[in-house]
Amino acid sequence: MTDAPARSLMRRPTAPAQPLHVVHTVNYADLAPLSQPTQAFCYLGTAIRQTESKEAFRAVDHGTVLAFARAVQRAEL
Repeated sequence: MTDAPARSLMRRPTAPAQPLHVVHTVNYADLAPLSQPTQAFCYLGTAIRQTESKEAFRAVDHGTVLAFARAVQRAEL
């Protein structure tokens, strides 16, 4: 096990879950490349009932997931 912090990319500000947890509030539409990650997990998504439109639903369930995947790819993980 490592003492490296776990980093979470969040759409909204949130408190860290544990001492070695660093939270970054980001705009997925303009996501900068990730700096030297060793692992990446994507847990993005929403329920269509919680969105105002099909376009808003697609923006989260497709657009932000794709932006995350591209950032991980640019980091050459």
